[in-house]
Amino acid sequence: MFTSRAAVGRAFRRILETSRLILRPFREEDVDLLAELMANEDFMRFSLGVYSCKQTAAFLEKILARQNRALPSQFAVLSRADNRLIGYQLHPNYWNKSLATEAAQAVRDHAFRDLDLSRVIS
Repeated sequence: MFTSRAAVGRAFRRILETSRLILRPFREEDVDLLAELMANEDFMRFSLGVYSCKQTAAFLEKILARQNRALPSQFAVLSRADNRLIGYQLHPNYWNKSLATEAAQAVRDHAFRDLDLSRVIS
């Protein structure tokens, strides 16, 4: 198990890769693509509704602050095919392709293998 918050933070800043996806920490430069996604009604349907650019920037700032404090946070999910940010949820164009399952399995495996967690609740 981890002996410090820094060790936990390093583990959550890893880049995870699957055959079709890259899961990595968010970056400041993700704000424009994330704003495009968060303005999409389909993308935000199961969330709190669409976000403005300002709301998206504030959301991203919170994620980055958690990452900087070495706290667990969301992964940015990118398509390997075009290296495009497809969200932390998935862009509707990427639905029904089992990509969410693939991402969830990668995070689950990371939790057990790298974080040495005894259980995961999802």
